Amino acid sequence: MIKIHLPYGWRSPAGVELLFSPPVNRPRGDGFTVLSGLVETAWYHNAVNLVGVIPPPPSRVHMEAGEPLAQVIPVTSDARSVCLDVLDSHRTDARDSLDSIVDWHRRHDSDRSAYKRLSRSDEGGVSEP
Repeated sequence: MIKIHLPYGWRSPAGVELLFSPPVNRPRGDGFTVLSGLVETAWYHNAVNLVGVIPPPPSRVHMEAGEPLAQVIPVTSDARSVCLDVLDSHRTDARDSLDSIVDWHRRHDSDRSAYKRLSRSDEGGVSEP
């Protein structure tokens, strides 16, 4: 592991914190990754440090100037106290949800464009091909 010292401080309004994470959908080919961390920048006004994990030798890591190492996502304090309901597997709504996932995969396996149509539809439903 290494610590990357950022050359600037971060400040956010009250009720907003910053989630530092590896860049989404931008994997590195050399195995280097930044660990995610939530920083309460509403009251913490020092420079933020990133923690990076380097793959073991003989791997090599090369970073070019300007290459994104991490991203910052503002998170409201309210979002940290989300309550999730875990459904018992025997409940009808849990079974219906699992059945819809299985159905989606069945349709996607038979028609690889189903996801595009689903994401572009107003209702979020897939029409039969």
